[in-house]
Amino acid sequence: MSEPDSRFERRVADAFRAEVDRYCVTANATGLHAARLRLHVTVTTWPSLGTGTRRRIFQTLVRNLDAQLPAARVDNVHFDEDAGLPEPGHRFVFRPPAVPLQPRPVAATRPYEKPAPPLFARLTLRYGTGFDWRCHLGAQPGWVPLGRWSVRGERPTGFRLPAYATFVPRGQLVVLRRHGRTLEFARTSARPGYVVRLDGVPLRDDGSPTVAGPAGQLEYVDGSRSSTVIDYHIAWEQEHTVG
Repeated sequence: MSEPDSRFERRVADAFRAEVDRYCVTANATGLHAARLRLHVTVTTWPSLGTGTRRRIFQTLVRNLDAQLPAARVDNVHFDEDAGLPEPGHRFVFRPPAVPLQPRPVAATRPYEKPAPPLFARLTLRYGTGFDWRCHLGAQPGWVPLGRWSVRGERPTGFRLPAYATFVPRGQLVVLRRHGRTLEFARTSARPGYVVRLDGVPLRDDGSPTVAGPAGQLEYVDGSRSSTVIDYHIAWEQEHTVG
């Protein structure tokens, strides 16, 4: 290590005194709570400072704090060396800084908004002029059957048409599900002799879904002998809850 450079050390000591003055003035101007101030200072230089200069720097800090921030205390002064420092070869870091940290902005609270009631699909089936059936479908991931069937003791599920609707082939030939804001139809493997068309397009017998329009026709075709055409209409409504 080289011998201390007296001119360099004087420049460092003078610069530190000026920095302490700026710190005290800024702290007083910004209202830093001096009674709670416990100061940590790091003095980094290159080359390193001699023992006498380090002592003078510490005394300068204590003396100026006593005069300008009498309630503050010095907890630690650390001296470090850094060969990569640019000119003028010194750096002073004061913790905490003289400008108090700004509190984090508090996000404005938004007024409570009651969530909108969930949507459900209202499916209406119509055959001729005297037969109308309605079914409400909420959000659910699975398929539900549509058709005319009856099993004694079975709990009703899906969209089951009444037994007197004999113009619809018996069995669960079609299933449907709500997917977002669409209603999908699919063909099951039941009664393979029937062709089921949705808006004139046959439903594929591999169970792949077909999206229904807002209104159209569901047609059951028994080979080439007969067919049944049922009109459908889909409306999207919000559930009405009390309270």
